Amino acid sequence: MLRLYFFVCTFSIISIQAYSQQNCDSLFVQSLNSFDAKEYAQSIELINSCIEVCPEDEKYYLHKAKSYYNIHNIVKTVHNLDKAIELNDTCVEAYTLRAQIYLNQGLLHKAISNYEKIFSLVPTLSANFSDVYHLNLSKAYNSTRQYQKAYDLLKNVADDTENNMGFHANLSVSCMYLNKNEEAEFHLKKCIEIDPKFTGGLVNMGYFLITKEKYEEAIEYLNKALVINSREAYALNNRGFAYYKLQKYEQALEDVNRSVQLQPDNSYAYKNRGLIYIATGLKKDACEDFGKALKLGYSEMYDSEIVELQSKYCQ
Repeated sequence: MLRLYFFVCTFSIISIQAYSQQNCDSLFVQSLNSFDAKEYAQSIELINSCIEVCPEDEKYYLHKAKSYYNIHNIVKTVHNLDKAIELNDTCVEAYTLRAQIYLNQGLLHKAISNYEKIFSLVPTLSANFSDVYHLNLSKAYNSTRQYQKAYDLLKNVADDTENNMGFHANLSVSCMYLNKNEEAEFHLKKCIEIDPKFTGGLVNMGYFLITKEKYEEAIEYLNKALVINSREAYALNNRGFAYYKLQKYEQALEDVNRSVQLQPDNSYAYKNRGLIYIATGLKKDACEDFGKALKLGYSEMYDSEIVELQSKYCQ
């Protein structure tokens, strides 16, 4: 009797498990269908049922994260991505979405960590160019002043990127800061060749020429950018600095003032305006702008120039 009971119990458990798996698959498919129909709340409700009654699986949390992402609930998106990765730390899709979210939020070091994890999980990715991975990671590297890493990442796939705007734009930035001037100029020109109306390429070329003290040439490129978009704050700021270096202070101040109006959190613009104020004898106004630049993180983003200017003019 004891043996018979054991056999019946085992058979019952197997039957329930088989039924549960079938039910789980059905629920998951229903959730996927709701997602495809853009019924995200319904999709979340169905996937929650999967999570409640089915064995844990990262695909449920990944799908739930995507649903929350489409209704712009980023906190719950990240929470579910974290859970998916906890269950499977090789889930490339989860790392990819989490990296993109961190990049969008300006959490660059977290974005970098996730992209680097992806490259470690997919070794062949390093030599095969991808807009999603190579461009986003190189952007994050450049933004955190890891220019050599950005350069190495992109140069490794240079043969596959002849007409890729993002590739040339990101690599040109790395080259500029690594003082690879010929390469920087080449990639900047490629940007403009691919799309003459790409203001980013024109602005960066203008900046590059400023660093070479070719101020008149820089202004020509910045003028082109401003014809395309008169509200391009970086073009105004850089042209203002070029005018400042040419001692055209009225034009310089007009441009930088406009740049500050359009982008009031740009520490570089306050530094530039402070320099113009110093040149025109407005020391108090200059010191106020140097202080604003410092509060906005100029020293963390660039160098100690603001501290040195304050020490020189604002004691």
